[in-house]
Amino acid sequence: MTVLILVRDLGFQFWLAGILAEAGFAVAPATTPSNAANLMAELSQPVDLAIVDPALAESAEFVIGLRNFQGYLHILPVTTEPAENRESVPEESGAEHSAQTEPMSATDWTNLVRRVFSQAATAR
Repeated sequence: MTVLILVRDLGFQFWLAGILAEAGFAVAPATTPSNAANLMAELSQPVDLAIVDPALAESAEFVIGLRNFQGYLHILPVTTEPAENRESVPEESGAEHSAQTEPMSATDWTNLVRRVFSQAATAR
């Protein structure tokens, strides 16, 4: 399973990428939608889950476009910005879960990602 982490906060991105890679997921970290598009072209494999910061310009459009192109994509919005700077992910993005409220531990993140994939497998 491939997880795209599209967030501006490099510290968080590296921390989460390390956790998910250690848990056995393929991880593709990006800081901008254009960076993510280039990475996706290089990987030439589908993304199963996008963990995306909706505060990034054009991030919602990117993940919606990626979902339309692939035919599927699980979306997990996460904010690393203070509440006053947050924008919401558009409802049409189809975000199944959210991790925006409280800081989460490594175990919490691993469990959340596994739960997203487990629920997706059950829904098929």
